[in-house]
This record gives sequence, structure tokens and C-alpha cells, in this order.
Amino acid sequence: MDNSFLGPLLGRSVRISFSSGFAVSADYLSEARMRWRNGVLSGEETIHAARPDEDVVFVSWQEANGTTVSHAINLRTNRLWAFVTYPTGDTRGVSFAEGEWVFE
Repeated sequence: MDNSFLGPLLGRSVRISFSSGFAVSADYLSEARMRWRNGVLSGEETIHAARPDEDVVFVSWQEANGTTVSHAINLRTNRLWAFVTYPTGDTRGVSFAEGEWVFE
């Protein structure tokens, strides 16, 4: 097993395509930074990563607007699950999405 939390993602770019049709590109710049873009929006975030299993990477971050994003990434099957919370006034909205990723 690669000793880094991000494993083979470290220093690489991936394209994530969700079953909803939404797609985003992510550049894993270091163990602590990633850049993302979806054609309309983009950002560079401080990330927190863990590797609970040889085949699984968990990455999460909080964006400047208060949105939180968590990805569970399966390195073997190229599947990804995303859990997002976002401000909606007095409460928080929640979204869950499933998709696939490939190296760009």
C-alpha cells in the first residue's frame, strides 16, 4: 500500500462524473490541497484525507461559502460517493451523489 493518504491520486488530476450528469475535475496537489473546477465554478481547498482501507480514500473540505464536501473514493473500482451540505438560510441543505472517476 502507498504510504500517502491519497495514494495514486497524489499529484494527479481526475474527472468525476456523477449519475446526475454533473461533472467536476479535481487536481490533488498535495496531501493537504486540491483544486476543483466544473466549467462554471472553481476553487482551491485545504483538504483532510484518510485511507481507511488500501482501496478507499476519504477526502473532505469546507469551502469559503460554508459548503462542506466529503468524497469516499474507491481506488480499485473507480467509484465515488459524495456527501455535501450547504447553507440555505437558517438551515442546511444536504445532497448525496454517486459517480465514477478517471485520471485525466
